[in-house]
Amino acid sequence: MRIIHLSHGGLPDMRIEKSAYTMARRGHELLFIGGRKAEFQNIGAFSETHHLPIRNNLYVVFSRALRRRWADAVRRLDPDIVHAHNVIVAMFIHDLGVPTVYDDHEYWSQRSFLYRTKKLPRGFASWPLMLKIPHYEDMVLRKFPTLTINESIANDHRQRCPWVGVTPNVPRLVDVEGLPMPDDRNGIVYIGGDFKLSRFVPHRDMTGLRQYLKFDVVTGLPYRGMMERLTHYRVGLTPFRQHPFHRYCSSNKTYEYLHAGLQAVVTDSLFRPFTGCPYVYPFHSYAELQTMIDNLPDESPEDIMHYAREHYTWERFEPVIVKAYDMAKKLCA
Repeated sequence: MRIIHLSHGGLPDMRIEKSAYTMARRGHELLFIGGRKAEFQNIGAFSETHHLPIRNNLYVVFSRALRRRWADAVRRLDPDIVHAHNVIVAMFIHDLGVPTVYDDHEYWSQRSFLYRTKKLPRGFASWPLMLKIPHYEDMVLRKFPTLTINESIANDHRQRCPWVGVTPNVPRLVDVEGLPMPDDRNGIVYIGGDFKLSRFVPHRDMTGLRQYLKFDVVTGLPYRGMMERLTHYRVGLTPFRQHPFHRYCSSNKTYEYLHAGLQAVVTDSLFRPFTGCPYVYPFHSYAELQTMIDNLPDESPEDIMHYAREHYTWERFEPVIVKAYDMAKKLCA
């Protein structure tokens, strides 16, 4: 099959690339069209990449020419399947009549709170799109089989979508195999660039955390380098203040801590996907964090890694992607 992945963004993007990798290693041809240029690929699954600039959110809402350009580009490449990442590009090709899978990374209709925090004029330019997103989302969900990142989103979508599957943001096995096993594990770590921002985004707010806890921050490394750096620590943090949007999140960093052999301490509003995991511990208040970490049981990093490999690898969820493509072909027949 010839499969085209569409995104309003560009590459690299690990979720897009992992989905492409799933089908490329089954012998299919993978192409990419992005609203931003593909700078590089982490995995190298795409044989071709194409760039169709979107300009800004106002064009998404008001420019029929933009939508025609995207639809024409897909038509020229003549795919057997389209894999549309997020609602904008799924809406662009809604009426093409090509078997399509919609991949909802972020549940945009629930994210309008982010645009209330943006400064003008960028926030102003975003509002027409955010007002349209619920309509676009409804059109897309009623027509296309859908993949998403967790069961909370999936359960919402199943009320109007013909088929929904869950592929959480877990690493590929090949990306976490063969990590070193240092003898000197110690300390607490957070991975991510949030502390470089002028202010935290609302659902990733860590205001006041450093008053209660000393920890290192790891950011800006290639993926493998980041994972190897993590193996020197004992505890990983996913410490955002509680937010209603957390029920729709998939905590990548928590999976990565486990794959590196760390115990993970997680805001209780993000804990649900890890229910039953013996190495992830929920907390409610920053004031309790230090005592909680000091009293964590001693666990073997090898045991933690083994558990993560058994439960949280991309390969375990690949049949869901294959099923989504089968459903797309059936629904379009």
